[in-house]
Formats: sequence, structure tokens, C-alpha cells
Amino acid sequence: MTRRSIAALVLFALLLLAGLATGISEIFVAVFMTGFLLTFALVSSIAGVFVLRVRQSVSPAALVRGGESTGLARLGGAFFLPAVVCCTWDSPDGDRRPFAALLWGWREAAITCPLPCPHRGVWRAEVSRLSCGDIFGLFSFPIPASRRPAPPSPLVVYPELYAIPGRPPLPFPSMEYSEKNAVTADQGDSFADTRPYRSGDPLKRIHWKLSVRTGELHTRQYEMSRDQAVLILLDDSAVPGEETEAALGYADMAAECAAALAYYYLLHGQAVRLLCSAGETYAAGLDDFEALYTRLAGMEFGTEGSFTDWIPEVLADLHLVCACHLITRRPDKAVLDCLVGVPARTRPASLICSVTDGAPLQGEALEQGLKILPVSAPRDILERLGGGQ
Repeated sequence: MTRRSIAALVLFALLLLAGLATGISEIFVAVFMTGFLLTFALVSSIAGVFVLRVRQSVSPAALVRGGESTGLARLGGAFFLPAVVCCTWDSPDGDRRPFAALLWGWREAAITCPLPCPHRGVWRAEVSRLSCGDIFGLFSFPIPASRRPAPPSPLVVYPELYAIPGRPPLPFPSMEYSEKNAVTADQGDSFADTRPYRSGDPLKRIHWKLSVRTGELHTRQYEMSRDQAVLILLDDSAVPGEETEAALGYADMAAECAAALAYYYLLHGQAVRLLCSAGETYAAGLDDFEALYTRLAGMEFGTEGSFTDWIPEVLADLHLVCACHLITRRPDKAVLDCLVGVPARTRPASLICSVTDGAPLQGEALEQGLKILPVSAPRDILERLGGGQ
């Protein structure tokens, strides 16, 4: 029911009462015409609900932030009475765009909707509201869920990728690093050491000579070859009271900084470890960049808990780290405390932040050998990161 239909029904009731009260035939003609109009509008609206067929799609389904996709809704069906179909598209930019199409007979109608993508992420871009009404605008009925079209695949918006110029410094050799850095484990490339036998260890790994000599069972340990990697720590925690647009802006900046750094190092043959509160993504070479890039596109920001809750554990073991980059909103005291002792001649470190207002003195960071690189927006990435390597 619409306001126009309510007004038409009130008019119909008043005309009917006037005709019954006066008996004037002309009034009954007006009553008949009004009733016919209302019946025609009601029948065409209800019939349209049951015969409408809708197919929707989004193309392209994956693009880079700042691009524009297109939503397409094809409307059809056997409309023996004319009807107007109204639909509303949900766009990744948060807007809802209404459209309408007139259907009559077997003719199909195509509705296209531009879908701007100002922020990276995985977005639902689909027809959220669908209704069918008459050509007079008297009645409008929503299409039931059972007759709605299947939603298209989510729209994946990738962070924009910036090519940082220059070359990264080569990993500095130390007592902890060699061309083939080895980690001792229960299985690997070559024999390294032994350890006491534990329940469940395979019998074929028992070192029998040592076991006989010591009187206690010992098993072999091996070396696993691993190269040093660049560590990228990403702050994906939520800030209470932060506006939605500000949170999306930080997510864009953080994801695009991480993507630029990862591509920069992988392009020059250095492995990358990307860590956030949800887990780790390891990329050994350019062939692994696509998986890391997709992870950054779909990463959820706004997680509960503090960034400083999990980074101390990560930074406790740095013998396989050749460089460390930490991306956060603000380099506060707690974050700097976590980084104490990380920067060294063998492990250059930088802290990339979106704002520096109220941050600790730069001198404290410089004393640690830490570079603070303010990147307030993605457009600053090349200028800041290009000179900060």
C-alpha cells in the first residue's frame, strides 16, 4: 500500500457513500471507474509478483581499489498486465541506488548500476530490495525471499599496488645466518643432533649406538633449511569510537603499505612473512605473492584485543628475520616498548603509522634505531616508503 492508494481508496469510499446518499447516476459512474482502476492496479501488481524473473550479476568480480564495477539485473516474465518493477542496488561505497523498469508482455528489461569501489575489502554488491507495482503507483508489493534471485559472488576489491623504487639492502650475515639457515627439528634435510626418546617417536629414528653407550634411548634430530625473511606486522585491531570512514581509510593504508613492501622484497628475491592477529602468511617468492595479495584484500580489520597483546611473542625470536616493518595507527609508548631491542645492524626496522599526533618523541625511536614513517593516506606510500628502505 502506498499513500496514493490510500487516497484512492478514501476517494472511492466517499464517492460510494455520496452515490448511495443521493442516488445520482453520474456519481455511480465515477464509483465504477474508480473501482475498476483500483482493481486493475491491484491485479497487475499481484500478478507481477508471481511472474517476475530476475537474474543479477557483477562484472568484474575482482578489481583494484579506486576502480568501478557494474551490476546488471535482467528482469523478465510473462506480464499480461503492465507492471513497474523497482529494485535497489547495494554499492560498496555504502550507497543504495534505486532503479525502476516498466515490463509488459515478454519484453525483458536490463538495469545496470555503477558500483564505485573506494575501499579495499570483500563487499556484497547485490539487489537488496525488490518490489513490483502498478503503472499508476497505487500498489507496490515486495518480492518474497523464495522468488528473489540468487546473490552474486562477493565483490573482491584488492589494495592498490605501488612499486617502490630501488633495491632493498642484502641481509647482513651473522652467526645466526648463512646461505642455508638451518632449524633443528625432528625431520629435515640432514642429521644435526640427538635428543632423549619420547613416547610416540618412530623406532627407525632411534640412535642405537648412543642409546647403547648411555643406557638411555635417544632419537636423531635433523636440520631444516630456511632462509631469512622480512617480517611485516599488521595492526588490525579496532579503535573504540572510531568513525567508519576513518577505519576504512586506515585499512586501505595498512593493506597497501603491506602489499607494496611484500612485492618490493619478493621482487628482489627476499622471502616475506605477513602477520596479523588472525595468523601468518608466508611468501617465499613472487609465485606466492598472489595468495598474499588476496589475503590482504579479504583481511578483516577491527578485531578485538590490542595489537600489543601478540607482537611481543612474535618479536621474541628474530634469528630468521632480516628486516622488520610494523604498520599501525599510532606509535604509542606500548608499541615502542615492544620494539625495544629489535632494531640492529643486522635487522633494520621501521614503524609505519597513519598519524603521529600525540606520539612519543621521535628521539626515543631514533635511540632504538627505529625509523618512524608517517603515511596518512595511500598517496603518501611511494614518497615515504621509497625513501625509508
